[in-house]
Amino acid sequence: MPKTEIVTLLNNTLLDTYNGLKTELDSFKGSHGDAPKSSAGDKHETSKAMADIEAEKISQSLDRVKRQITQLANIKLDIESTKIGLGSLFKANNNWYFIAVAYGKFTTPNFGDVFVISSEAPIARALNGKKIGDTAEFNNISFLISEIK
Repeated sequence: MPKTEIVTLLNNTLLDTYNGLKTELDSFKGSHGDAPKSSAGDKHETSKAMADIEAEKISQSLDRVKRQITQLANIKLDIESTKIGLGSLFKANNNWYFIAVAYGKFTTPNFGDVFVISSEAPIARALNGKKIGDTAEFNNISFLISEIK
């Protein structure tokens, strides 16, 4: 089933991203967390503040990826539907879309390019509930639904 392949590969990609960010944060905290105060005063405080901001950015990215992993795990793959909704893999205007998490273009070896989008994305909202043969307008483009898996 293509959805299972996509979810498995995407989950592995997200886990790799999470582990990379975690390693980066741990390394960053290790090299910047216990820096002794220098006699340079303001220069040290500015440097420490910048390091804190960078660590916060990494933490926010970690949280976002963790949410994506959790959301992906909660998608029901065994439900067949004739209408587009969360967990739908569908083809519109010769492009494949998978409504799951906000990720973007994702390439699989056996299925090709798929645009992985959140159910909250404007295009997903415009296409929600549509069936094969239906059309929907988004950004002045008419989307024709040709397949739903």
